[in-house]
Amino acid sequence: MAVVEAEIVEGGRWKFASNYDIIDGCLPYELTLEILFQLPVKSLVNLSFHKYDPVFCDLIGSCDGLICMYSPRDKCIYIFNPLTKETKEISTPYHKSARRFLKIEGASWFGFVPSINDYMIWLVVTIPTLNLRIHVYSMRDDNWRELDNTRFIDVMVGGMNAVVMNGTLHCSFNNDYNEFMVKYDLVQDIIELERIKLNHNQDKYYNEPSIGILQDSSLCICKVDSFYGVMDVWKLDQDSNSDSWNKLFSLDLGLPQFVFLLGFTSNGRISVRSSSNELEVVDPNQNPPLQVRLGTIDNYNNRCRLFELLEYSESLVSPFSLP
Repeated sequence: MAVVEAEIVEGGRWKFASNYDIIDGCLPYELTLEILFQLPVKSLVNLSFHKYDPVFCDLIGSCDGLICMYSPRDKCIYIFNPLTKETKEISTPYHKSARRFLKIEGASWFGFVPSINDYMIWLVVTIPTLNLRIHVYSMRDDNWRELDNTRFIDVMVGGMNAVVMNGTLHCSFNNDYNEFMVKYDLVQDIIELERIKLNHNQDKYYNEPSIGILQDSSLCICKVDSFYGVMDVWKLDQDSNSDSWNKLFSLDLGLPQFVFLLGFTSNGRISVRSSSNELEVVDPNQNPPLQVRLGTIDNYNNRCRLFELLEYSESLVSPFSLP
């Protein structure tokens, strides 16, 4: 039995999500996976945001059927359930005058921390003259707090997402010389900044990197050379120092120029698209990595400009019932 989750359409933007649950397959894993990759998606869902125009929303994250997003037009953060249409508004930690220039970075995150029974928002923002700022919001306490930003002077956001493993959030930053892994303990409120050494070709036309978690619970970093369509993946050596990253593979995706990284799914697979809107999924958990072409996105007569990956599962959870 297999369950293939939805490919999601939101207004003028497409979100591609793929998640596979192999329950009682008798076939070899690799063959079962290839069959699943050939199956059509279960459904297409048009996420209606009512008065909140999704074209002008920055996605922060999704958890338990709830989508967290920032509206630059309204200068507010919303927790939205597309199924029940309930929407909860959360003010940003900035006054209206500063919100005008607020930019929400892709390394932001929204999710549930079971050990403390709390939904939290990790908000990474950039404001002109104020450099990079990080704020953490607790739904349980209904409170924003700003983290010490002195260590982030002259550091820029260098990653497109954040992931949580064992209660610790991970995202990547960089500056002109180095790449860094930011680790934030969501429970203990402790933040660390550690250098990442990937030993890669600096001349490649890399997209922003994406961080994922493989099936063996290892952290993984993926970069895609947009010009040549080559994917490079590194895996953190869990038996060594935190900055020891081993090259897992380099893969020619065989897609038309240019290629754009969409990111990791929760099961450790990587989604990319080409400039002609072809979708491809790579499974780095396999050796060699399994590469499957999923088809081409119909982008509404070329009106679609921005693609993001958002994994979403329907639920009846109300944003007003959160701790």
